Amino acid sequence: MTMTSMKPRCSLHRNRPQRLQTSSRVTVFHTSRRPSPRISPSQATVKFNVTCSLPPPKNELEATVRRKHKEVTERLENLGPEGVEFNLRYATPSKSSHHLLKCITAANQMDARTALIIEVIQPQGDSSCQSLVSRCEHLVAMGADALAANTDAESTSRGSQELEAISATMSVPVVRLDWIIHPIQLTETTALGATGITLVNCLLTSATEKMLRMCRTLKLDAIVEVVNSEELNLALDYEAVMFGINISVGLSLALPGIKEQMSKNLIANIPPGAVSVVGVTSAAEAHAVAMAGASAVLLKKEALIGLSREEMDILIREVKIALESTHIGE
Repeated sequence: MTMTSMKPRCSLHRNRPQRLQTSSRVTVFHTSRRPSPRISPSQATVKFNVTCSLPPPKNELEATVRRKHKEVTERLENLGPEGVEFNLRYATPSKSSHHLLKCITAANQMDARTALIIEVIQPQGDSSCQSLVSRCEHLVAMGADALAANTDAESTSRGSQELEAISATMSVPVVRLDWIIHPIQLTETTALGATGITLVNCLLTSATEKMLRMCRTLKLDAIVEVVNSEELNLALDYEAVMFGINISVGLSLALPGIKEQMSKNLIANIPPGAVSVVGVTSAAEAHAVAMAGASAVLLKKEALIGLSREEMDILIREVKIALESTHIGE
């Protein structure tokens, strides 16, 4: 089953009472008291209510979403209502305002090429943050324009520590990859130093618009992941400017030939001035989507897991050559 066939119901509502509960139906509320000195009064008065009603898990994806809701609810309970409110009201905006968007735009306009984002994986046999940072430094030296770090508990038990360590030492933008379902995750992202985030539109549905508003307030680049033209048009209505394809959902489950064609069709429908980020696992895929007009490619961890450092370097060089052999605007 593909992501497009599963539509969990998620919504954001305003002006509801404060409540916090844990069950198969996860609902999180918070209320506001006074405007934040860092967030505009209009933003501060927004009451977020993320509600997701899911049937018993039928596949891995639904189980992942259920697990993520449990994790976020536990985090909110640990903070308590006042702690949640404080974190949302006094959130620190990104120190590098829209760094990812600027970086991709510079590669496209100044260098006439598709930007390269590489998903970071821990070196084999060494799980320390220092080894991960060293890996990141090597990836940047190899030509990565930006890095992506997966903080989901299924990928790492120290996602926050790793994201903070990478963000603190890298000069390039760092994107957080995770299942984002509540605004508290956005404030945590900027606090940890990341400059970008992925929002999966088919999970958030109408909540995507309010998440995007908060990302703009926090000066956080939001890549809205879409799987079809209907979702793309909705995201455009929400004033999204960055779109993800085949990163976490949907197209990654399609047959290879169909996947490439769907990616190309979505890229073609993204209007001028907007940015597309497409997940790839090979140099051939990178070349195909770059030729179709992708603004950036994300070299996914699936392509890197199990490779030696030398094999990884060869793959990255091949992807770089594939991207540099296509010239945006020609």
